[in-house]
Amino acid sequence: MGEKLIDLPGTMSKIEQIYMDEALREARKALEEDEVPVGAIVVHKRKVIARAHNQMRMLKDPT
Repeated sequence: MGEKLIDLPGTMSKIEQIYMDEALREARKALEEDEVPVGAIVVHKRKVIARAHNQMRMLKDPT
């Protein structure tokens, strides 16, 4: 189905590290907005197609 990106347990490929950095960037945005620092990205065919961070307090929506 999808291609295997991790060759050995505990290691990250360069592209996985790039994606993780993008998710962490989103988490930092949440932290700067006094939110719980959670960030996420959605990747399809090696392209980031969505990104978001926690906005529970701003939206007044804990769900």
